[in-house]
Amino acid sequence: MPPRRRAQFTQENIDQQLQQIHLLDPSSSSENLEQLGPIIKQIHANRQQEAFLRTVQGLIESKDADIEKICGDNYQDFISSVSTLFTVKSYTDKMKENISSLDASVAQLGRGLVEKKRGLLQSKKTAANLDEAIDTLQACLRVP
Repeated sequence: MPPRRRAQFTQENIDQQLQQIHLLDPSSSSENLEQLGPIIKQIHANRQQEAFLRTVQGLIESKDADIEKICGDNYQDFISSVSTLFTVKSYTDKMKENISSLDASVAQLGRGLVEKKRGLLQSKKTAANLDEAIDTLQACLRVP
């Protein structure tokens, strides 16, 4: 029995098979990797590894280019966002300093008010004692 002649795959055949499992389709959001096994087995059996590797390398380069494009598109937005964050941080640091300063001022004014209230209460006690003393003296003076 003569040996079986193995089918030779062209680069186009390999691309077509990979296209069918959505590895080369940029619009596909899913990858059917379970279909990759039989394709690799067939490529290995037909000794078409070099053609397959070229196709996969092209796929890698295409995906790398897509990643670079996405990163390049978003780079300026990222830099702008970081700059804005630094500006916001600067403003918040200034606000913290202002709040701390205001807190210290309010605390100092509060301590002053406490002292004045103590003085007022002491003055009221003294006034009440004086009123009582005056009433007592007037009562004593009226005694006939």
